[in-house]
Amino acid sequence: MFAHALQSMQGAVSITDLEDNVLFVNQAFCDLYGYSEDDLLGRPITMVRSPHNPPEITEAILPATLRGGWEGELWNRRRDGTDIRILLKTSPVRDEAGQTIALVGVATDITRHKRHEDLLRRSEEMYSKAFHSSPAIGAILSLRDYRYVEVNTAFEERTGFSRAQALWRTPIELGFQRDPACMERVMAGLRHEGRIRNLETRFYTKAGGVLTGLLSAEVVEFGGESYVVTAIEDITERKHAEEALGETHEQLAALSMAARDAIIMMDDEGRVSFWNTAAERMFGYSQSEVLGKDLHGLLAPPGYVEKARQALPSWRQSGQGNAIGKTLELLARCKDGVTVPVELSLSSSHWKGRWNAVGIIRDISERHRAEDEVREAHAKLSRLVVELEKRDFQNSVLSEMRQLLQACSTTEETGPVVAHSVSKLFPDLQGALLLLSPSKTDLEAVVRWGGFPDDAAENVFAPEACWGLRRGVPWFAEDPGDGLACPHLKQTPPPVYACLPLVANTEVLGLLHVRQKPAARKDDARRVLGDLEEISRMLCELLSLSIANVQLRETLSHQSIRDPLTGLFNRRYFEEALQRELARASRNGQPVTVVMADVDQFKQFNDRHGHAAGDTVLAGLAGLLNTNIRDTDVACRYGGEEFALVLAELNLENGVKRVEKLRQAVKTLTVTCGGRQLGPVTLSFGVAAYPEHGTKPEEVLGAADTALYTAKRLGRDRVVVAP
Repeated sequence: MFAHALQSMQGAVSITDLEDNVLFVNQAFCDLYGYSEDDLLGRPITMVRSPHNPPEITEAILPATLRGGWEGELWNRRRDGTDIRILLKTSPVRDEAGQTIALVGVATDITRHKRHEDLLRRSEEMYSKAFHSSPAIGAILSLRDYRYVEVNTAFEERTGFSRAQALWRTPIELGFQRDPACMERVMAGLRHEGRIRNLETRFYTKAGGVLTGLLSAEVVEFGGESYVVTAIEDITERKHAEEALGETHEQLAALSMAARDAIIMMDDEGRVSFWNTAAERMFGYSQSEVLGKDLHGLLAPPGYVEKARQALPSWRQSGQGNAIGKTLELLARCKDGVTVPVELSLSSSHWKGRWNAVGIIRDISERHRAEDEVREAHAKLSRLVVELEKRDFQNSVLSEMRQLLQACSTTEETGPVVAHSVSKLFPDLQGALLLLSPSKTDLEAVVRWGGFPDDAAENVFAPEACWGLRRGVPWFAEDPGDGLACPHLKQTPPPVYACLPLVANTEVLGLLHVRQKPAARKDDARRVLGDLEEISRMLCELLSLSIANVQLRETLSHQSIRDPLTGLFNRRYFEEALQRELARASRNGQPVTVVMADVDQFKQFNDRHGHAAGDTVLAGLAGLLNTNIRDTDVACRYGGEEFALVLAELNLENGVKRVEKLRQAVKTLTVTCGGRQLGPVTLSFGVAAYPEHGTKPEEVLGAADTALYTAKRLGRDRVVVAP
């Protein structure tokens, strides 16, 4: 029950003895490090440690665990050689006497988490300068609980709250905002619309002062979390100026002339009646140049002048209009013709029986630049995240392909693995995997995907017909109509294609050829080809080494079960095959015939013609046996001049008939060695069957062997059935 519980845990669990040798690992541990359970049991747990860990950390784990436990971050290494960052927690296992008998460790993969932390640090470096240098009161809050995660210098200077006091507190908890209902409206607007522009709100400083600000906020996504970037324009002074409009014109003039924002007053005819110093600096006109002139004709961009003049009669009567009482972001034209973004707060004042409009204008060019920098930083971060996700996906697919190729036992099995993985990486491309033929004269396609043509000329060609194999490096071609297309592309070359040579230890193994699908867009194919070029070296090395390893395993397997002289199976394989066929026959109720055969007078033949001639005869007999048995039968060289056959699903009567035909065929065999015709050659056969002569391999084989000796004793060149 407890073992099942440990297997079900998501964390990678290991149990070791006091010498750090592995006693138990769960499936999550095997999946994390890429080992099987058999690979790990009895081995030191340090086999998964990366050499990048400082010695003082790794040496402290065991003593700390024995004292009661250890927790910390480590670099560990997977079976494929990649390093991962883990969070490791260890504890001792004690018996009833309190003695430590084993150590338990639980590892959690935090590689992706660390990567996200690194991204966040780089992101902070990109936007930190723009954010902290902004004159607006800036802050970043979590949308989930509306707590501060960052504030800028203007926030600290204007509110009196330090950064340390503000972080991880809400505006209400900090005392910067005292109206919970207002806060709820702001949060609801952000969740619904994703942004707020120029919401006039009251704020409070640490010293108890009141600030009136225009709150602009926008929701941004980062690292899977939603944040709110806020900028507050302090309009307290502007509000004071507006409240003072009821006082005398001299007081208004004094206040407005000292203001940092441009303050402009317009009469009911649309003419400038007041123009402060800030307006002179902002727009380049002196007061004497503009007084009594048409305001919209001076400052309004083309296309807006007529619209403003059409609204003038209605405002002249009521003092109301679409822009009155609002704060707007507009473009204004300066004296030199340059347009600048401005923030306009417009109000109406009834003075001496006539309506006047008072506008407070702020140049927000710097704010726009800061916002543009923040947006650009966010865009760069988004592109970086997309690129990292793409690389993560490519690494995941390549890792999966590496594991599948390692599990392949034959070259034929590698084809579907390559097709599956490459089409997963590059779905917009079609392709084929071509391997060098045994004669080493041609490349032959072992698998195709994505609608790759089945034309013979595209699937079989000489290695010299490929530029990639000639040069020994990947060949990428766009618009190969200029004459540099590979010669193996007999038909019209595709607009975009690539040839990746597969070479291991200077020996050519094959070629990975991919090309644009007929229906694919050329730009998409070029983009995908660029992605392929980035990982081409890694992909070529992975495929080359994997295919070379599979071919080596095939060669070794063939050598272990085949007789090198005759090419027939050897005695060891025959004994395994006999046991397997008898077990299958027992399950299915089918017969099996076993045959032992021996070359008659073979010693005298060797003495007369020599051992080379004897070897030629054995090879010729092997070829005859192979051509006269079924695919389901097994023929082997049992030893010396002896042969053995397993005839599956063949009863004794039919088996004897089949063997008799073999005996007759042997007598017609013609063997030539050194220009001389050798022969004739005859065989003696002993035949036994399952279940008539036994149910165990040694019983049936012994009966057939006894029958063979009987055939020898009775005069050779005959078939004898076991009694």
